[in-house]
Amino acid sequence: MTPLRMAIDTVAGLARSGFPRPPTIRTEVQRALDTMPDGLSSAIMDEEEFTEFLARVENSDLAAVHPRDLKKILQQVWQSGDHDSIGLAAVRSAEKRPLKRTDLAIITGYLLHFPKHSGSIGILAEAAGNAATRLGNEWRTRGDKWELWNPDAGPRNLGTALACNEQETPRELMESAGIFGGVFATAFGECAFDEACNAVAGMSPGVATTGQQRLLGMFGGQEEDAVSCSPLLVRALLKPWIEMRPDTDHRRAVTEFLLRHAGDPRTDSTRWPGYIRGMAEKDGEDEAQRTAGVLKSWLTEVAMREFFRAIMETTDRKDQWKQRQDFWLGYLDDGYVTDAWFALGTRAKSEIHRIIEKSGEKVDFATLDTRGGADASHSSLIMTLGSMRIAEWSHNGACRFWARDHSRAPALYEPRYRASRLRAMSDGGNFDHISHTSNWQSKFAKYIYRQTNIRHPKHGTAY
Repeated sequence: MTPLRMAIDTVAGLARSGFPRPPTIRTEVQRALDTMPDGLSSAIMDEEEFTEFLARVENSDLAAVHPRDLKKILQQVWQSGDHDSIGLAAVRSAEKRPLKRTDLAIITGYLLHFPKHSGSIGILAEAAGNAATRLGNEWRTRGDKWELWNPDAGPRNLGTALACNEQETPRELMESAGIFGGVFATAFGECAFDEACNAVAGMSPGVATTGQQRLLGMFGGQEEDAVSCSPLLVRALLKPWIEMRPDTDHRRAVTEFLLRHAGDPRTDSTRWPGYIRGMAEKDGEDEAQRTAGVLKSWLTEVAMREFFRAIMETTDRKDQWKQRQDFWLGYLDDGYVTDAWFALGTRAKSEIHRIIEKSGEKVDFATLDTRGGADASHSSLIMTLGSMRIAEWSHNGACRFWARDHSRAPALYEPRYRASRLRAMSDGGNFDHISHTSNWQSKFAKYIYRQTNIRHPKHGTAY
């Protein structure tokens, strides 16, 4: 069976189950590469066209195949990674009888598909470099400037510029490399973006904001459903902030982007384990967990502060509520609150949601099922503080304390809670409830210290 016959059978089978086209193969790519200098054209065929095309040329000798057909092979054969032998044979044929159209096709195939993990990448890269030399000044200059024909150095050089060069826009930088249509128009550009992410992940907080803004700006022209996060992008947006917080506006921008395109690390059990595994390949498991924890810590802080702020706006007892706010935010500011999630009664929900929306923050919350006697205007804040799970309430009543591993402690990040469960009066084991009576701060601080060995920053251990 000839290589072309095998390719036809493979492509036909793939077509039945979904052609394995990478995300770079889009109509945008066809338009973009059609506008490249020197008539560089993608001419991407869909699976049916590609199968028909291979069938038409299957018995041809590649050394004698028409340049038009050779061009199509050189441009498209690399996209699935299954036909490298045909691609290499086409490269050898094109180099024996070099023409401008086939030289351009070799460069197109290299930049568009950039099969970096294929064993053929070295030969294809060398062929693209030779083609650029034959084509003359423009492509030779691009190749020399960025080391385009070095599969490692080329994306790294361009990626570093994407992250750090403030004099040129990402689009201008890509065009200087001969890639029109934006960063994501080609697989080479996507590899350069990955390298930009690596560069930003290593930035100090003092310059990371600018680098991250450049990364986020590269998605400006993308359709909403075409934007997807990789572990490298998540790492780039969070790692610089492990030890320091960005300013509020930038933190909001990063948070909003990640929540929309990567999901909430507290509730998304599908994507975030994959992000953490991907980051662990670069930095190790502990550092990956710390990096993912940055977004969680931002969400925890915002949830607590917004809960107290919203209740403050709606309560008639602002003096009373300020005491609770000051007490619990003391633990938050010292880094002891690791989870915060609030549940809103049905009447409280619309008003508090409106208040939070006006702040510009992105805060999710649960619904409080108040059937069985609880007031629908009440809300509860569920926290993890050291080894304890705590349910604080928006109105008068007792605060509940469970050991975090207590079998009846409220689970975190549930969509719905029963108020009666959060108002338990007897749960056995390491559970207690303490009312907000006179000198309650000292009572709370004393109890929390006994259970967790954590001192309140103001009230200490209350002894």
